[in-house]
Amino acid sequence: MLPLQCMLCTAATTNKALCLPCRDDLDLLKLHTPCPRCGMPQTDAAICSECTRHPPPWQRLFVRYQYQAPLTMLVLQYKFGKRWQLATTLAELMPTAPAADVVLPIPLHSARQHWRGFNQAHELARKMQLRPATGLLTRIVNTPPQTTLPDKAARRKNIRGAFVADSAVQDLSVLLVDDVMTSGATLFEAARTLKKAGCKTVNVLILARAV
Repeated sequence: MLPLQCMLCTAATTNKALCLPCRDDLDLLKLHTPCPRCGMPQTDAAICSECTRHPPPWQRLFVRYQYQAPLTMLVLQYKFGKRWQLATTLAELMPTAPAADVVLPIPLHSARQHWRGFNQAHELARKMQLRPATGLLTRIVNTPPQTTLPDKAARRKNIRGAFVADSAVQDLSVLLVDDVMTSGATLFEAARTLKKAGCKTVNVLILARAV
């Protein structure tokens, strides 16, 4: 078998997309005691003061890494570099998924998905064998990319009303799946929409969050 190249440093690796040194580098980014609601680093596993004062519309957030280099390089290659095969590697790095009645990847607007060629969150959920559902949460507004906006308030305003939930989610426990959380505005609006439609509980599963 010919050796593969590490997706980060291009060193030879036999059967993984990442070499052992690069995997060790990723381990340095692990969050050990994140807030169970927002994922921000804590000295203990208690709910942080911000989430106590202003709880998000989900019950728990499951996250494994800080969104920093070299993980940022992998995610950007996956989403924008057409390295779709990285879905398997990133899925292996995701936290263990909690039980839920239905798994919903954060949807892209149809125009954005056509441009990108795939939905990165859906592929991660599929590679994790979570049997992601479609059609229960739809993005109906093709908003400007969140990364182009200057702050959290602008991102919240930009994404407001961008989703619609099917009435079939009523009384269900939902697991929202995405790759990365930066400001949290997209996940906040998706979870808010689901709760408004009658969801019993919403939990969030992500690979990494900005800190």
